[in-house]
Amino acid sequence: MIAVTAIFDIGKTNKKCFLFDEQYAEVYSEYADIPEIVDEDGYPCDDLLKIIEWIQAVMNRLMCSTKYA
Repeated sequence: MIAVTAIFDIGKTNKKCFLFDEQYAEVYSEYADIPEIVDEDGYPCDDLLKIIEWIQAVMNRLMCSTKYA
């Protein structure tokens, strides 16, 4: 198992997850394209529920992995 640090980069167009080892080398990356939704005033906005679901799914999958600690 490799000890890693997870970083989530939640940008306007792309959502990313990176894992870095103890020497700060990238050992894993994953990208998600989550479409915007419209708020109550009709303006486009991020779908926070989908973003939260994606983060939880990634963390659950990584924490169950035998590759990373």
